[in-house]
Amino acid sequence: SVVNPGLITDCGPPDVVENQYSTCMVCVPPPPSTCGPGLKMSGTTCVNCDSGTFKAGTDSATVCTACTANSGTGAITGSTAITACVANAGFYGANGGPATACPVNSGTGTTTGATAVTACVANAGFYRANGAAATACPANSGTGTTTGATAVTACVAKPGFYGANGAAATACPVNSGTGNIAGSTAASACVADAGHTGSGTSVTK
Repeated sequence: SVVNPGLITDCGPPDVVENQYSTCMVCVPPPPSTCGPGLKMSGTTCVNCDSGTFKAGTDSATVCTACTANSGTGAITGSTAITACVANAGFYGANGGPATACPVNSGTGTTTGATAVTACVANAGFYRANGAAATACPANSGTGTTTGATAVTACVAKPGFYGANGAAATACPVNSGTGNIAGSTAASACVADAGHTGSGTSVTK
């Protein structure tokens, strides 16, 4: 500390000094001229790099480096290395490298950071072996809201239809249906609509 004899005996810690009015005050450090990894210059202060960017070195840059195409850091700020950049949802690739879109009719849902094509699974209504092209379910069948089907047998008849799993489905007879139920495999699952009687292939008014 700095002492003015006869006025102040001690101003406390080394960062507290006596000013011209014989009053103790805290020293104000000069603003930084450079910012370290994960930080960028904003006015006279260092702030975190934005999400989707990174900075590895120490410098006076006011912007950080953007992640490669189709990759990012999610909501994370202040990244210090390119490897913090991971594939966006629906893409795959090595951390820090450019990401490639999943094959048509497949994706990763909301999951980010997939590093291999095998992380891409079939969209709802399709099936595929992981890493292969996705194929649409047969006519009038699907997987509901379920994704990731790997075999055609995951495709079941839609409501109002019936048929073997993995095969094209047949519509219930006129004036009948299955309600909201999917996956019916036989005509007997078709029941008469209101105002009609019977089931299966025998429905009358």
